Amino acid sequence: MSMKLLNRMKIELKTYGPILTGRKVAIQIRNQIINEAQVILDFEGVQSISKIFAEELLGQLAKLKGREVYLNQVQILNVSDENRKMLIYVIKENS
Repeated sequence: MSMKLLNRMKIELKTYGPILTGRKVAIQIRNQIINEAQVILDFEGVQSISKIFAEELLGQLAKLKGREVYLNQVQILNVSDENRKMLIYVIKENS
């Protein structure tokens, strides 16, 4: 589910399932947010993400926008420590 909040798009990733894998869904989400000035990605209810999913969603987004722009535009909420490590890794690898 996505919604606009004070000029920010919020994506509740649990609507895509508790385990996020594969490129297709990640690309779909990335395409929704790529042109947004501010994005909130809410991982509440997400148990696990695959490296491929993280690379397609956040790694490619960081690569396209540049690390500094990405870090200023994307806010990540409610992510587990394990999933946070994966996200940090793919962002660093791709920016």
